[in-house]
Amino acid sequence: MIKHLGSTIAIIFGVTNFATCSYQQSINNPRFGSYGIMGFMIIVGALAYRSAKKRNLGTIDNSLTRKTYEAVSIAVIVIAILLQNDLKAKLVNEPVMTLLIPLWIIIAYAIAVLRKPKVIQENGKNKHDWHLSIPFLCSRRCRFLLVRHERTLNIKCA
Repeated sequence: MIKHLGSTIAIIFGVTNFATCSYQQSINNPRFGSYGIMGFMIIVGALAYRSAKKRNLGTIDNSLTRKTYEAVSIAVIVIAILLQNDLKAKLVNEPVMTLLIPLWIIIAYAIAVLRKPKVIQENGKNKHDWHLSIPFLCSRRCRFLLVRHERTLNIKCA
């Protein structure tokens, strides 16, 4: 089984779009120019998402370098959209490339950053799961503390 299947598919899709654009540019077909930008955004966004997910799962270190890379990646995606020529016309003519794909990337990244692992009791030891029920915590007025190095999540409900 492939780990991080969703981001792997996104990276393959991004590389395919980027390759399509490169080929179309080589035969002087300017119509596919936006596919290169879209492919680049998908690749960078998928790598940032994968990095954030691995950080939150604790499989890699939660370093400043990684956080900086992720922030720069998301900033590059936003800047690539905002600095396009005739942005209003592209929003109308190419809404997938100009609006939907960047929103998909930013929302997926935000979800990866904001999710916290859930504790599962197994043989008296705490074990992580990726999902956490925020409504449960809010309804019970729970306070929780996540200690990443020990991989424990302590939940205290009022």
